[in-house]
Amino acid sequence: MEIIDDLHPTTAVARSTDPETSWEATIKVTNIRESQAKIWSILAKVGAMTDEGILEAMIKRGWLISPSGCRTRRHELCELGLVEHSGNYSKTIMGNRSRVWRALDLDEWKRRQLEKFVTKEMF
Repeated sequence: MEIIDDLHPTTAVARSTDPETSWEATIKVTNIRESQAKIWSILAKVGAMTDEGILEAMIKRGWLISPSGCRTRRHELCELGLVEHSGNYSKTIMGNRSRVWRALDLDEWKRRQLEKFVTKEMF
């Protein structure tokens, strides 16, 4: 099992073949924690899921994180605009309603970032 090292933040990267817009996005998404990167990658690759699902997927991959740490990192990703509530709900193992979270792809994230700065009055 791998213990996540959140004391040493990870910097987002783009592939050398990616367009300049991807590189620009990595400048905005800097100093994300390793656990945040892992949670985002699970949501991006596996699909939308609840916090319990995220935790289960992390553990399945041998990435140790506490349930509260997992929820906190997911919340931080929401604040960064990289993860959002999908609009769907699912049940927890205790039968309670839980939000289903989804990762935004980088193109969608970039578009939303631009929309924050561009207004209709500008055109």
